[in-house]
Amino acid sequence: MTYLPIEPYLIELIERMARDEISFILAGGLGIYLKRRWVNEQVESRLRKNLFDVVPDARATDDIDTFFQLEAYLQPTRSKLRRALEELGYEPRTNYLIFEKTLSDETEQTISIDLLAPVPDDSRFKVDKPGGPGKVRRLSPREHKSSPASEQLHGYATPEAFAIDERPQSLPLLGRSPNGEPYDGFILVPHPFASLCMKIKAAADLRAEKHAQDVYLLLAMLDEQEWDECNELREQFRGHPELRSICQAVTDLFCTPDQSGCITIARNTRGADLRSFSELIRELFPSSGS
Repeated sequence: MTYLPIEPYLIELIERMARDEISFILAGGLGIYLKRRWVNEQVESRLRKNLFDVVPDARATDDIDTFFQLEAYLQPTRSKLRRALEELGYEPRTNYLIFEKTLSDETEQTISIDLLAPVPDDSRFKVDKPGGPGKVRRLSPREHKSSPASEQLHGYATPEAFAIDERPQSLPLLGRSPNGEPYDGFILVPHPFASLCMKIKAAADLRAEKHAQDVYLLLAMLDEQEWDECNELREQFRGHPELRSICQAVTDLFCTPDQSGCITIARNTRGADLRSFSELIRELFPSSGS
């Protein structure tokens, strides 16, 4: 089994958060990487069959994308979270949206924790007004102005994460913390439907090739049960404005193998089955958004 250099620091974060009973969901590239590794183990053990016979490898990553509970942005949990991050050696960057620590002064290698948050219908929070595609929006507690700098905390407002709390998946995680202590536990990652929504939106807004590749990977490693659950969640959020936007992005990027998103996938993913991919993704995210 291949372990990423960042995994000990993920384990360190999980263990430290558990002390304060603060939970989070691991999203982004690292969450997809760990899901891909687990899927491969299940397939090799004949415990799982994916929709696609050939599933590409996941890319490595050096940051930790986190969705903490919204309560983590409110007192008293916010102070506990800030104190925990400080104890682990993380310092705030980018207006308290990213926390970073340097692993080696010689190489200047760093680990970062990115804080992401859905956009809630909750009067305790405020969210920056929308800007252009890819522009950062912040979620903040309204009580922020009265807080000292040591207690400040923002989240990347992520409207496309509307399903982040629906059916998150618990993956086993084995490894060692940075001090060498063994760890045998679990990590929560988003349900594939939530991950697909976020990655499709990222592919549309940011146009980075890695996001289109991640969309293909997430779909390819679904099994039949997850496919059914994805359809159930689509029905649950039928009519949601963000889902309509995501369906439109699929129509624009992935609906046929000759569209730009699929061309990007073909360029970077050996053996990609673009015909099956296009058929499945437009079935899951139809152009009507319903």
